[in-house]
Amino acid sequence: MQPVEAAVMMRSSPAEELKRNLTGVVGGSITLPDPILEFGFFLDKLNTVAMVKDGKFEIVEEKYKNKLHWNKDSGLFTLTDLQKNDSGVYKIDSKRGVILTFSYSVTVYGE
Repeated sequence: MQPVEAAVMMRSSPAEELKRNLTGVVGGSITLPDPILEFGFFLDKLNTVAMVKDGKFEIVEEKYKNKLHWNKDSGLFTLTDLQKNDSGVYKIDSKRGVILTFSYSVTVYGE
């Protein structure tokens, strides 16, 4: 086998991370643009906040019970009633099909 062929066959990582910046205003909402339809996780920094498994949504972090919503049809997550302290890094970790981690730097501005 030639070195060029070996390089083509090797993968640098089993998962790829895509990063995006999102902004919102106090009292508004932000919909994260990458869907989870079958199986994956929503994370706040490194903490698991919610999961989708077999098309069912479960929030595991109490402070997100009325704040985080998941649309079963689109697979999109929405953070509602934004406050300045909601600014930070959020991740969506897809575990079906192409395994990807989407990272969002969310900034919430005053009204």
